[in-house]
Amino acid sequence: MKKLLLGSLLAVGLLLTQAANAATFTLASSLATLSPGNLTTTFYEVASDGTDSGTAASLYSATLGGDENAGFWVNISFGGNPQPVLTSAFLKASNQHLLWDSTDLATFNSGIFDSIRLENIGTGGILNRNGKYHETSHAGLNGTPGTKVPDGGSTLALVGLAIAGFGLIRRKLS
Repeated sequence: MKKLLLGSLLAVGLLLTQAANAATFTLASSLATLSPGNLTTTFYEVASDGTDSGTAASLYSATLGGDENAGFWVNISFGGNPQPVLTSAFLKASNQHLLWDSTDLATFNSGIFDSIRLENIGTGGILNRNGKYHETSHAGLNGTPGTKVPDGGSTLALVGLAIAGFGLIRRKLS
């Protein structure tokens, strides 16, 4: 019984360590350039009804939310796929776009994230004449799919901890 309990605790600890690495990168409307017109992309795009399209549509998924008082947002999850390398991102509300370019995405491209959030919230957000936020029409990402790369040794460190944990368990039980 003791062996099962210690093994279970070790496994849960390893899972929590792995889950702690998951992070969302947020693109605030205050960083965006306001752009008129109708931007689209062939890489990844999501409409207000949640339907997605583009070459990466099978790799990613999106959640849209918010309201006219607090603002609107789109969260695009990479679903365990490698993080893409992005050149731009946009969110359309009314007849304007919030546009983030490669400069705004430099931190994203150099980091490790499992999703990206595009916000029409706060300063720089797209408002109507009544001071309310416009709902998202569509949003998109321009870039290329990421590739799996070595993780800098965190997997090796976790395996080492697991082996050490099993060694300690064996020692305690003998």
